[in-house]
Amino acid sequence: MEDSEHKETNDAGARQGETQISTAAQWLGDVAQMLRFFSRLPLPKLGHFDRVDVPVDFARSGWAIPLAGSVIALPAAFVLLIGGASPLPYLAVATLCVAVSAAVTGALHEDGFGDVCDGFFGGHNKERRLEIMKDSRVGAFAAVGLTLAILLRVVLIGASLERGGPVFAAAVFLAAEAVSRSGLLWAWFYLPSAYSGGLSDKFGRPKQDSCLYGSASAGLLLVLMIGASVTAGIAAHTLGIALLLAVVASGGAVYGLARVAQAKIGGITGDVLGAMQQVGLIGFYLGLLLVI
Repeated sequence: MEDSEHKETNDAGARQGETQISTAAQWLGDVAQMLRFFSRLPLPKLGHFDRVDVPVDFARSGWAIPLAGSVIALPAAFVLLIGGASPLPYLAVATLCVAVSAAVTGALHEDGFGDVCDGFFGGHNKERRLEIMKDSRVGAFAAVGLTLAILLRVVLIGASLERGGPVFAAAVFLAAEAVSRSGLLWAWFYLPSAYSGGLSDKFGRPKQDSCLYGSASAGLLLVLMIGASVTAGIAAHTLGIALLLAVVASGGAVYGLARVAQAKIGGITGDVLGAMQQVGLIGFYLGLLLVI
């Protein structure tokens, strides 16, 4: 009898272990899909659940967007770590960071931000705005908007280097990339599509549990940021207030753009989501640097 009970216990433990391994492999596959969609990083097939031969499914894998964003940000964060410890001016290092980030993503979100600037401010009605946003040509509003947004990102990243040093700046960058994509994820879940045949129709819309998991992964990045920042010598109570302001400012920027998108085109598109990541990133830095 005792041997039978012992065997059943071992079998149950083995099944539980296999389930945990399968779940971890599925999560890894989800992250890999998001990495391929949102970046140009060369990535081989990562296990059985990494389905490279089918279109990406955001309804299943959307939760991994913030986590994938932090992975995508690693090369640029490495530039901050190495460049920040060098004699180079902080603004030069920040410029290199933004350049590497754009190269890794293929300027995907910058492209969306530029299209939104052109469409929202260059068209007189919904149909014309959507038509302009689909046009690959860069108009005056996109040129001005992108110039100002990139300049602001460089200045803010440079300020994080100046105030906290390389470790702090790299941690902030990783957290900002994750949190800004978490805002993108929530907007995608809650807001309607501006037209049929868009991103949600092609690849699915993230589910509610995807948003919850996505927020959890962004929260994990914030915890890591706290540890790295304290290591860099920033007072814990000051950092806590700064983080709260950063998250609120990032969410507020995304919400503001969401309201504008609903008024201008009645919902979201892939370009709007890309623009949300950009404004969410800038909002995160503005909120953080108000206190730090």
